[in-house]
Amino acid sequence: MTQFGWLSPVAGHAGSGFQPIVMYQEEHILPQALPHFDSVWIADHFYGFDAEKTEGFLEGWVTLTWLAAKFPNVQLCHHVLGHGYRNPALTAKMASTQCVKYPSSSSATISGGAVSESVVNPTRSPNKTLA
Repeated sequence: MTQFGWLSPVAGHAGSGFQPIVMYQEEHILPQALPHFDSVWIADHFYGFDAEKTEGFLEGWVTLTWLAAKFPNVQLCHHVLGHGYRNPALTAKMASTQCVKYPSSSSATISGGAVSESVVNPTRSPNKTLA
């Protein structure tokens, strides 16, 4: 079965008056759109991409929890999970707590993204074949 997800940015830019886009969507778009989507995806970034860092920017885990309370019938996911700057044990605890509170709408995945085999298997370099 085909499923569709909605990506909701936690950043705000000059065009939105620096209001995080997910806040606008939560009020004006998601109540009508989410019955047609299976999931909402949030990025777990600390700050945005503008040079001055003037963007309005929400924290990813808190935003997912807020959306879980507001929209309990949709799957919630991170499309980027900043595990490079989060303690793994704390991240696991945060995910398990969210899954206990919102079991039908929580999902947690930790991935290295597009990682080469040499990173997954440090004994193998990209130009070396193991016998």
